Amino acid sequence: MELANAYLKLGRIDLMNQILGWTLSHQTLPGTYAWAEQIDPFSKGFTGGDMPHAWAAASYITLVRGMLALEQGDALALFRGVPAWWFEAGRVIALENAPTLFGTLHLSTQSTVQMGEDQRNWQGELVLQLHGVAPPGGYFWQAPEAPRLIQPEDAATWRAGALWIDPSATEIRLTFGTEG
Repeated sequence: MELANAYLKLGRIDLMNQILGWTLSHQTLPGTYAWAEQIDPFSKGFTGGDMPHAWAAASYITLVRGMLALEQGDALALFRGVPAWWFEAGRVIALENAPTLFGTLHLSTQSTVQMGEDQRNWQGELVLQLHGVAPPGGYFWQAPEAPRLIQPEDAATWRAGALWIDPSATEIRLTFGTEG
C-alpha cells in the first residue's frame, strides 16, 4: 500500500489502481479489509505477527483519504484517483473531519449522473459540498468530464482540464451533458 500511496502522489493512477485492486482482492480475512503481518507465500495463510496488521490498515486508510483530498502546494486536490463510477447516480462520497495541512475538511457529493459503459458521456447533476478548511489556493479536481454548467458561476471555473474551486465555495452544482 505504501507504493500505491507513492503512485497516487506521482499521478500514476494506473499503477495505484493496480496495487489497490490486487491488495483488496488478497485480504487475509476477505471482507474485513484486514491483512496479516506475515503470510506464507505458498498457502497464502497467516503464519505470524499481527492480525490484523495495523500498519497495513493505516496505509489503506491513508490511501483512500489521499484519493479524496490530497494537499498540493497551497491547494487541495479532490478525488484524485477516484474511479468515475463512484460519481454515478445515487452514490454519495463523504469525508468528515479530515485533518489537512490547512485545517479540518468536510466534503460530500450527491449525484444524479448517468454515464455510459465506458464511464464517459456524463448526463445529470453532481452537487459538491465543502465545509471547514479554506486552503489559500482553493481546491481542484481533474474531473473525467467537463461540466456544461457550474452554479454559482463565481464558485468555480473549468480550465486546463480541471475544475478550479474558489476557497470560499461551500456548495457547487455541476450539470453535465446536453441541455434539454
